[in-house]
Amino acid sequence: MYKHSSVKTLWVWFSGILFSFCISFQSVAQNQHFISGIVTDSATGKPLPGVTVVEIGSNHGTVTDAEGQYRLSLSGPAARLRFSYIGYRSKVVPVENGLTNLNIGLTSSNTSLNELVVIGYGSQKRADVTGAVAQLNANRIDERPISRLEQAMEGQLAGVQVRTTTGQPGAALQIRVRGTASISASNDPLYVVDGIPVSDLGDINPEDIASIEVLKDAASSAIYGSRGANGVVLITTKKGQAGQTRFTFNAYTGFQELAKKIDLLSPQEWIDLATQIEDSNWVKLGIQKGKNYQATDPISFRQQQLGVTQNATYIPDSRWAYGADSLAFIDWQDAFYRKAPMNSVQLTASGGNANFTYRLSGNYLDQEGIAVYTNYKLASVRANFEGQMAKFLKVGLEISPSYSWLNGGDVDGKDNQSHHVLAMVPVAEKNAGINTGVAPYGRYYWAGSTQSPVAYERATTDLQNRLRLLSNMYVLANLYDGLSLKLTGAWNADMQFHKVYHPTLGLGQAPGSASSGSYSTANSQYYLFESLLTYNHSFGGHNINILAGYTAEETVGTNSGQSHRLFANDELTTLNNATSTVTSSTTTEFKETLLSYLGRILYNYKDKYLASVAFRRDGSSKFGSNNKWGNFPSFSLGWNIAQENFMRAIPWINVLKLRYSWGMNGNNSIPNYLAYGGISAANYSFNGSLANGYVPSSLSNPDLHWEKTRSSNYGADIGIINNRISLSVDHYDKLTTDLLLNVPVALATGFSSGWVNIGHVQNKGWEFELNTQNLTGKLQWQTSFNIGFNHNKVLALGQGNAPIHTGFSNLTQIIEVGQPINAFYLYDAIGVYMNDADLKASPHMSTNIVGDVKYKDVNGDGVIDANDRTIMGYPDPTYSWGIYNIFTYKGFDLSFLIQGAGGNKTYEIIGRAIDRPSMGFTQNALGRWRNRWRSPSQPGDGHTPRIDGTTGGYYDSRWLYDATYARFKNLTIGYTFPHQLIKGVDQARIYFSAENMFYFINRDYGGYSPEALNTSGGDYGSYPDAKTFMVGINLSF
Repeated sequence: MYKHSSVKTLWVWFSGILFSFCISFQSVAQNQHFISGIVTDSATGKPLPGVTVVEIGSNHGTVTDAEGQYRLSLSGPAARLRFSYIGYRSKVVPVENGLTNLNIGLTSSNTSLNELVVIGYGSQKRADVTGAVAQLNANRIDERPISRLEQAMEGQLAGVQVRTTTGQPGAALQIRVRGTASISASNDPLYVVDGIPVSDLGDINPEDIASIEVLKDAASSAIYGSRGANGVVLITTKKGQAGQTRFTFNAYTGFQELAKKIDLLSPQEWIDLATQIEDSNWVKLGIQKGKNYQATDPISFRQQQLGVTQNATYIPDSRWAYGADSLAFIDWQDAFYRKAPMNSVQLTASGGNANFTYRLSGNYLDQEGIAVYTNYKLASVRANFEGQMAKFLKVGLEISPSYSWLNGGDVDGKDNQSHHVLAMVPVAEKNAGINTGVAPYGRYYWAGSTQSPVAYERATTDLQNRLRLLSNMYVLANLYDGLSLKLTGAWNADMQFHKVYHPTLGLGQAPGSASSGSYSTANSQYYLFESLLTYNHSFGGHNINILAGYTAEETVGTNSGQSHRLFANDELTTLNNATSTVTSSTTTEFKETLLSYLGRILYNYKDKYLASVAFRRDGSSKFGSNNKWGNFPSFSLGWNIAQENFMRAIPWINVLKLRYSWGMNGNNSIPNYLAYGGISAANYSFNGSLANGYVPSSLSNPDLHWEKTRSSNYGADIGIINNRISLSVDHYDKLTTDLLLNVPVALATGFSSGWVNIGHVQNKGWEFELNTQNLTGKLQWQTSFNIGFNHNKVLALGQGNAPIHTGFSNLTQIIEVGQPINAFYLYDAIGVYMNDADLKASPHMSTNIVGDVKYKDVNGDGVIDANDRTIMGYPDPTYSWGIYNIFTYKGFDLSFLIQGAGGNKTYEIIGRAIDRPSMGFTQNALGRWRNRWRSPSQPGDGHTPRIDGTTGGYYDSRWLYDATYARFKNLTIGYTFPHQLIKGVDQARIYFSAENMFYFINRDYGGYSPEALNTSGGDYGSYPDAKTFMVGINLSF
């Protein structure tokens, strides 16, 4: 059992000191007149940092801190205060006798300039931001029904690619910020929710989110040091606002269905293919026997010659001639994928007074999967509290428990049910139908041994439960005008349970005799203590914000699992019912710590000249004893040219800002203990008998350290015509060095490989974000367009720069200097050998026959072999884009989002099962095999080879597709009822929303989605994307 004394002790110690300080400070201040409060944006409720607060008629004044907090000494018990902030309308407020707390909301005079942006450990006006930060506000998130938070970011943020790698309910989406930078470490960004790092965004209700900010450049993300190399996604949740209790009720219901169906052979077409193969086999058998067998020989003759009534290799099924009258013809995609309902309901309550605010929310999601017998359910609660405990002291508490159920696995990927749905022959015995291969029915004799995927999912138990708790508490003390101390403690707990049971399904097998089961758990706890000191000061046009802090983090956990086989029956599925020995049993424990010191200075002069400097020093338990600490500096500069006096002559230019930033980040997203030599249990021969002991299992490396990314960013922000048109442009150059790789080492070490830091990868690109207000009258129309381009290149791979083969079985991809990471490395299929003359005149393999796939002779030596494999494309998009439009007229609103990506390719490895020569007829095939080569006089389409060819074992470009796509991602139509129409209801809106309505992709593409990724280097049968159609209601009262 682990002890977490370091972080816990710090929390208790600092809390005690703060408590004592608060008491003493209050006794000194009790005879003075003070007023304090929070200044917020009246539209969004977000705190405004840097607001000038002045007592009129005196020299007393201050500015609000990063939390929008201010505290001001007054000359007497009555006064008048002026609150001013560039881009906001100033407000003068009288202070009544004895008032000690005053919260103010300011109205923006220019929303685009003064929109607040969360930047990590604070926030800034957008006009003052000098880094590359992409933002998505709550209105974009709330207007449509989504089940995962990542969905809100698809196509909405330049340089942020969100990829739906699987359609399984509850599954995470893949996020990449400015490309792929690492080969062995994770490329996922750091996720931070209300200032607390979290492992993933699962179980977080999208309707609880106030804003999403993505820190893309090093100057923005370097404040997160060793975890910021892949970008940082900052999630800010909604908080309570002072006033009477306000309730909101949101609900939606609808259904999902298969977005795209793969073209496969029909039952009759499969029969034609099977007949052709059997006839070919029969003729070949005759040649072997010296007999003149013909493809036209009847079934009775073949039976007589073979002395059997059935032989799937040579004898067709006589019932094929009668079709569906005597056999079951099955479309397995229709049988396995269904129209599935989805429902969600949420209730929130928020309110408070000048000293205390709260927001409570509860959400329940019930999503049936489009694959039969799969579903996902999520119940979550979030409670946010904030209280002004004294004139100078504020506390906050957030608690968010959630529980999720995921039922039905084994759908995605190789040898799982989506694979089998595509590979199952579309014919079965009439009495078995979709239960073919499952007792009491046997499999169809001419089909493969695979059991019905429908029956498999129905009988199998695959249940994953997750109990998660996110919690944090902070204490904020305003120590002096502009000086504040914030202490934060966090505890996150994550408990996951996974039960699997595969019963015995085959005909003639005793129940339990072929059954298997497993049970695994993964439990972790995360602790954080953070101390931040902030100082804000303004003088003579100079505005400065200084941040200094310290954080201590610790994660501990245990993982365990057991697998059993051979059960007494299939009624009792607990593991102690197994009758065999345990097939596997594992238990692991881990501990990870991170200690950090950080600082940042934000400066601007009259909002014209901007600068920031940040530094973080991290110490991590993951790395070797010689390199536990890393330093991560950054700086940025900005010039608000539009604020210069000479720009007054050009009034239609509202924003013209130039930005530059440079910084360094790290990536420590690797497994624990790689730097340390491991040991494993082993037996020794000792004095003629076996003795238990341990042997070294891995090589230690005390010099192992994090990957480092140096990044520079040039940017410009432009706004014209009262900011009705705004444009942001960024150019970046990221260089990642000291890549973590497992490389061969000298055999003298006793090991074959070890982890070292070698290699460099570069990502360079451009990003554009355009926002326009096209119409501003009764009919309003706004457009947002973004596009990002990224070029990835491997610059070095250590001594000798030897390429690294990766992908499926390490045969389909390569990492090579001068190329993007994981380039596809394949035989280039350029057609088919159409006849004997074509075969003889073309380079070929010694085993090739007419009708085989023809490969390009890349090296020109006249022979086709492994040296002719070549780079054929890249898996990561070189560009991604999105365009969003919203129209409003009176109470009506209509919005739509179209997004896409391109410049990359996808490898459909499912082709090994349904799209290759020599695959036989015991499984189905892609529809293109209708146009296969049959003979020199029936050459087909010139690209699809003969069904009994010799190249079935080669990985070639026939399964490589252009992955460029455009998707009509969302359409939402809503109507908000007039306020006075429904008594007691402040706002009521109804809407219809559709997701994934249309895909525009390569017409030859043979998969469900070009974004699918479920096996090393490609797609081996994915859980398909779903189209969704929802109706919903939003109420507030």
